[in-house]
Amino acid sequence: MEEQGREKDRTAELKQMTEFCSSIADALDFSHDLRCHSGSEFTSTMLEKEISSLNVQEGDIVLFYYAGHGCNWDDDDWPHMTLLDRQYWETTVFSKLKNVSGKAKLLLCISSCCNMDSEGRRRERQQYSTLDKEKTKKLFLGFEGKKAIVASSSIRGQYTYSWSSGPMLGSIYTISLRKTINEALNGTTNTELTWDAIFESTKNQTLVYTNGKQLPQYKIEINKPRNITITQVSTSKAQTANASIEEIWIEHNKMHNDVKCMEIHAKLITHYMDDKGGRLVALFESPKGTALKDMNNNYRTVDGQVSVGTDFGSHYEHAKYSNIIMIIPNSEIHAVKGQKDYFIRLGIYDYHQKKYIQFSDYIRFSL
Repeated sequence: MEEQGREKDRTAELKQMTEFCSSIADALDFSHDLRCHSGSEFTSTMLEKEISSLNVQEGDIVLFYYAGHGCNWDDDDWPHMTLLDRQYWETTVFSKLKNVSGKAKLLLCISSCCNMDSEGRRRERQQYSTLDKEKTKKLFLGFEGKKAIVASSSIRGQYTYSWSSGPMLGSIYTISLRKTINEALNGTTNTELTWDAIFESTKNQTLVYTNGKQLPQYKIEINKPRNITITQVSTSKAQTANASIEEIWIEHNKMHNDVKCMEIHAKLITHYMDDKGGRLVALFESPKGTALKDMNNNYRTVDGQVSVGTDFGSHYEHAKYSNIIMIIPNSEIHAVKGQKDYFIRLGIYDYHQKKYIQFSDYIRFSL
């Protein structure tokens, strides 16, 4: 919500989603305990604290909703959410929520994330009418058994778009979801009051709004009581993570959003990294051994060296990454006047050990 240029749509998204959830609870005659976290609270620590504090009773409805940046990692088709302290699999959240929500009638785990972008202005406004109580109860409670649903705003490899200006602000996917639910519950559409129909209609609406660029995904499961006792998980590991950088190559003057950029590519092999994953970082020097100083606080390490990085991870103990790409605009390299030769060294940072576990040899390039 504090990112420059994105304050309006993200603030609107928080407000709209909070009001919408409250209206659903009211229509169901349920009390609610909505907990919203942004800013310095937008962390995995807060997320795990909230999950462990849940006291789900028979027939409850549990909803988790995330809006922010995200990405896809190698062996998981569901997104990775970019929290303030680290990245976090949506599938991990879904699994942890299922563990504590066995008594719930309905569990919804929804993420609106990727690399949020703007699709410009629209003329329509979000206007939600009063929800029909009987239809709301039919959708949220009127099915046999118990359901657990995981959904995300786009399939692997796609962006998630947002309107950041104009009369309708926020995530296009969740605008579509709220619109679909509202219209089904107030009778303005003939959408069937089932979750399959709701998410299919949301998918179609999102495709229309984004001109076919964004295809949402969802999965519906039977939610069975697990009777699992939540205990503190030991952070000790049988094996210490290690990694190797197999190959590095650079591509110059590649266009990204009409800006000339450098692409840094790498092949990696990792062993025993846990689900916190790691970060690949490119450190710039000129001359060799001397950190290239950042001038505008954009692409930099904490101590001011020009750098660019990207997070990565796997569900497997042993993983290969054939092409991790880091992109930095040419203007952000901050060339030194009269200096032609520059050097890059890659480092692999392990989030579990909280340190770099491997550095590459130097790669030389010229500007």
